[in-house]
Amino acid sequence: MSELPGIPLRVTSDDIDRVPDALVSRSEPPRVNLADDGGNKPSARWIVGGALATCVFAAIIATVALGGKPIESGPPIPMKTLASASALTLSMIKLSVVTLRGSWTEDDGPLLSADQESWTGSAVIVGGIANARPGVIYVLTNSHCLALSRLASSDYDGVPEVKSYAIDIVFQSGQTRRATRMADTRNSGLDLAMLEVEVGDLKDGVDYIAAAIPDSHKGKETDPVVALGSPSIGGGEVLSGTFTTGNISAFRSFAPGSGSEQYKLVQHTAAINPGNSGGALFLNNGEDEYSLLGINTFVLKDLQGLSFAFHIAEAIASRTQYVWVPCDAAGAVELLHLSYNDKATLAK
Repeated sequence: MSELPGIPLRVTSDDIDRVPDALVSRSEPPRVNLADDGGNKPSARWIVGGALATCVFAAIIATVALGGKPIESGPPIPMKTLASASALTLSMIKLSVVTLRGSWTEDDGPLLSADQESWTGSAVIVGGIANARPGVIYVLTNSHCLALSRLASSDYDGVPEVKSYAIDIVFQSGQTRRATRMADTRNSGLDLAMLEVEVGDLKDGVDYIAAAIPDSHKGKETDPVVALGSPSIGGGEVLSGTFTTGNISAFRSFAPGSGSEQYKLVQHTAAINPGNSGGALFLNNGEDEYSLLGINTFVLKDLQGLSFAFHIAEAIASRTQYVWVPCDAAGAVELLHLSYNDKATLAK
C-alpha cells in the first residue's frame, strides 16, 4: 500500500457529526437520570424530526478496557488485497452496496416494558479476504451501524440485558439475508466493522458483486468520486442505491482522541445523509471505471461540502484487528464487553 498524504484534521469531537444510521423506531420505558459511569459509554444526542429519530454521535467512540471474562472468538480474520482486479462499472458498483436493517431488544425485567430499537444503514460487499470461509459474503460498514453504543446505554441501571439482536442485509436485487457473524475492531476510534452472510442461492453478478480492495492508493485532489448508499426518508423507508457525486478535497490524517492512533481519511464533496453510514465511496478512474476508495462515516457540523470517509487502506492495515462473534444476542454482549459496557449480560 503506497503512502498517502496526511494533512492533519484538527477538530474536536464537538465538531463532528457521524453520518448517522437512521433510527426507525425506539420503544423504551420511562428513565431516571443516572450519574456518569466514568466515561465508558459513548455519548449521543437525539435529533427528532417528524416520524424519524436520528442518533448523531457527538464523540468518536473510544475503546475501553475489557472487564470480566476475556473474549474468546478466535483470532481476528486479517484482510488482504487482490493482486489485480478490473475496475468496476457504474452498474456493477450498484450491486456491491447493500442496505442494513437492524434491530435489538433489551429486557428491563418484569415490571417494565422492554427497550426495542430498529435502524437502517449502508454497507459494501468486499472481496479479497484472507482466511475467508467458503460460501460466505463479507460486508464492510461502520462500527456505529451495529448500533451497539445505544444498546450499551439502554438500561436504566447501566446493565443492559440483551434479549435479541439481528441485522438483515438487503441486496439491490431485493433479496434479503440475515447476517450470521459480525466483527468490530479493537482499534480505538476506528469506525469500521464487518458482517458475514451465507451465499446460499444468491447469484454473483445478479444479486451481488464484491468490490475489490485496491492494492495501491490511487486518486488525487479534485478527482471525481461517487458516494453510494441507502439514505433514509423516514418511517423505515430508504432510497437504496442512491448515487451522489463530488470530488476529492484532501487526504487527511485524523486522531479521534488524545493519544490515539492516526487514521487516513478522504475528505470529499459528495453529499451523504442519514442512512448513508457505512456506504461506499468510489473513485472514478475515467470513463465508466470505478474503484473502492473509502467508507463514508461523518460530516462536520453546520458546514456544507465537508464529508469524510475512512480510507479503504485502513480496512486492510496490519494494525486493524477484527473480533468476530455470532450476529445475535450473545455476540452483541461480547462486543459490548469489548468496547462499550463490560456489565452487559444476556437476558434470562
